[in-house]
Amino acid sequence: MLSRLNAGTIPDRGSYAVQLGAAGPRLGELDEEMVFETRAGDNVLLGASTWRVEQITRDRVIVSPAPGESGRMPFWRGEGPGRPVALGQELGSLVRRLGGMGRREAERWLRRDAGLDQRAAGSLIAYLAEQREQTGVLPTDQAITVERFRDELGDWRLCILSPFGARVHGPWAMALQRMLGTGHGFDLPVLYTDDGIVLRFPDREVLPEVERLFPDPEEAGRRALRGPLGGDRAPAAADGDPGAAGAG
Repeated sequence: MLSRLNAGTIPDRGSYAVQLGAAGPRLGELDEEMVFETRAGDNVLLGASTWRVEQITRDRVIVSPAPGESGRMPFWRGEGPGRPVALGQELGSLVRRLGGMGRREAERWLRRDAGLDQRAAGSLIAYLAEQREQTGVLPTDQAITVERFRDELGDWRLCILSPFGARVHGPWAMALQRMLGTGHGFDLPVLYTDDGIVLRFPDREVLPEVERLFPDPEEAGRRALRGPLGGDRAPAAADGDPGAAGAG
């Protein structure tokens, strides 16, 4: 009877909002299966930061900062293998092309050749303009953007913005985590997506030189990837090595 009466009901996605304090900002989401296995007082990692679970309500998880402590890595359902490198190169080429146009020219091109309506074209142009306003440059297929800022806890974060996808960023992030963290005696929190890598440096004022974020591919494979993966040779990162994007 329930299935017949509720055939048009849209099911809940099963995600819990993560909120900083009772009235603080929304930090992200956790899958309901992980929330069911979590209790108040547990630590979880979200956004490369550690958070202590204070309360779990019907639809949200209330947390507080727990800097320097270890926590469980969240998991989600339906994660894909990551953006193919060829698609990333095309996206980077598109950003480079739009970045070389004026606003009106870019909007005309997007509406005429890309099939976007006025609102969608304007949103894309505004999105790129905001990035350029913050860093002065755009991440493209020929240039990678590195920016730094203080997070909500006052710790430094380094963001490597790249269009090449998680298949490149995954092993690249693993290499950076081992090469930058091991030598200083601490675990370096790292997060990567299809759009780049985020590194968090808790309780540090001196950040590594930009050149160290782009290690030599052979060195990265030898020192950072072969050991943790237990193989005789470094794994390929989607049509190339983890330093392929940096070489561009």
